[in-house]
Amino acid sequence: MNIPTHKQALLGLALLFLPKLIHAMPINWLAPDLERIQQQAQDEDKLFIIYFSADWCLPCQWMQENTFQDAELSEYLGTHILTAKADLNQAASKVLQHQFEVETIPTILVFSPNGKLLDRREASIEARPLLRWLKKLDKPTNHISATLPLTNDKMAMDAPQPTIAFSRPALIPEEDNAPMLSNTSPPSENQAPPLLVLSGEPIAAIQTNFAPRSGMAYGVQLKNVLVDYPTAIRLVGELERKYEQSTELKPNGQGQFYLVLGDFTTTGKAHQFLHFLQRNDREGEVILLSNK
Repeated sequence: MNIPTHKQALLGLALLFLPKLIHAMPINWLAPDLERIQQQAQDEDKLFIIYFSADWCLPCQWMQENTFQDAELSEYLGTHILTAKADLNQAASKVLQHQFEVETIPTILVFSPNGKLLDRREASIEARPLLRWLKKLDKPTNHISATLPLTNDKMAMDAPQPTIAFSRPALIPEEDNAPMLSNTSPPSENQAPPLLVLSGEPIAAIQTNFAPRSGMAYGVQLKNVLVDYPTAIRLVGELERKYEQSTELKPNGQGQFYLVLGDFTTTGKAHQFLHFLQRNDREGEVILLSNK
């Protein structure tokens, strides 16, 4: 019979209590100054929350001692979302309470950088569900990049779109010296549109009765992502669910594929989406897609 040694016993105790020794980063709770918080959120292009609580509220105390002590949640809040706490013992917080009709505490309000109320929770909540909820709201369409005024790129006017049906992912035709963003000359009017798409099924010709359209289309090609076809198909689904943008494949001519996100009518919109990706630790570059 093996009897644990003294060192083994100490190691077992250390492993048992290790999770309790890992402390979350303290959350930086800002004062409930709505105007100041919104200005900071706009400057940093971040969502912000206002957490309504009070020292006499037992569910609030539970969240403070449990939910907000979670290391993963506190790290996400510190990196991606501004946090403000409205203590209902204070007059300034009561103004916000009446403004947003808060009748139950704890309550969490989530705002876009422009100050739009996106969603609210009026009950105590554990760390993991709270983290999933915030990540779901922290998407490109809820950021400034989705609502910034257009630049001069708006001169590219909308026109009737081609009616083509195919399954994602589409395949960007491979071209020699493919035009990049710096290429400002429009494509030749006689340039034939791509005839084939790749959709995970047998390749088939598509209709080419394109209606005329002014302007071109742009996407964001991810850097350091070059994968085989099965991997690319898997990533397409993940990226489209995460960023809510169409994702296409661009072959490198050697059986591997780059991933291109989005189908933007202006370079300004493409760069705004690229800015959002960079905030979420993804690098890329804006490229010119085939003329639509």
